[in-house]
Formats: sequence, structure tokens, C-alpha cells
Amino acid sequence: MALDSYDALKTSIALWAFRSQDEEFEATVPDFIRLLETRVNRELRTTFQETSTPITLTNSVGDLPADYLAFRSFSTTGAYPYVLTSSADAGWSDQFAIDGLKVRMGGLTPTGSLTLDYYARIPALSDANQTNWLLQRAPDIYLYGSLLEACIFMQDADPSSLSKWTALYQKAVADLQGLDHMARYSRASVRVSGPTP
Repeated sequence: MALDSYDALKTSIALWAFRSQDEEFEATVPDFIRLLETRVNRELRTTFQETSTPITLTNSVGDLPADYLAFRSFSTTGAYPYVLTSSADAGWSDQFAIDGLKVRMGGLTPTGSLTLDYYARIPALSDANQTNWLLQRAPDIYLYGSLLEACIFMQDADPSSLSKWTALYQKAVADLQGLDHMARYSRASVRVSGPTP
């Protein structure tokens, strides 16, 4: 069975865990997938998660998007845009601070808009959303990570299984990050400064 949809993933998880026809286990498989997505959103940062959106300010405060994970950059809009710097107190007009699900501008910028470049959450799989970029590009992350979560659920399971799925999951994540890094920087050149021998 191809790991190309949420339904196929749920079936594969039960098969790989040798729990097909176990109704309690199969009913819990969506939890394993959700827990895996939570784990991945904490750990993974790739170009596939990079996106951009405008942020409208009211009284120097704007709402972050619902899928926000981490900022890459904030910049002003208009004829002379510039990149803002992050600060805990956002005391100057070229500074911003993240407060929960809000962004707060410093100085006298009560209204206007910013451009936020950020890392977005991986769109969660569900009955209504059968696939996403991560399942298409790295189904092994979904499978191995969900099996890792299943091992935690099955507390009486063989301890070596937890080690096995953890190692396979970590390798799959590292492989995706490595490929992403190569795609981003493979044509970058290194310039050595200073005198050469």
C-alpha cells in the first residue's frame, strides 16, 4: 500500500505495529499521527515550511497567523521597506517583539502593515485533509514517528521497538533536513578572506 494519504497511513501504522483488527489500537492511530505532527512542528524547519504574509497593525499590535511557528524576518512595506530587529521590549521604531500570538512594534508605529516571513506549521492530516507536503516528500517521517508514538502508548511493548522507531524517525528527519540544506546551499560559494599562502 502506498503511503500517499491519511487513510493509507492509518492502515500502514496498524500493519507495521502488528495490530490490524485491534479496534482499540486502530481507534487510537489518529492520536499517534497528531502527536507526531506536534513533535515535527517543534523539531523541523525546512524551506517547505517557509511562507510570507502581511500583518496589519492596530495600535502598534498585529495578529500572527494561525499556522505561525517561528519568524524568519519582519519588514516594513511601502516605498522604502526595511528589515526590523527582534527585541524583548521593542523600544525603538525599527524593533518588534513577539508576545504570545501577537507582534508588537516599537516606537511610534500605531497603524500600517508589515511583511512577515515565517515558518508555518505542517498542515495537519485528517479525514478532510488526506495529504500534505510532508507526507508527499517524507512519508517515512510520518510512519516511523507515528510508530514511535504507538510504542509509548503500548507500555508493555518490547523496549527495543521504541529504540528502533526512534532511531528510524530521527534518521528520516535528519535526511529531510540534509536534503533541504543541500537544495538551499549547494550552489553557494565560500570566499576565504585574508591573504592566501
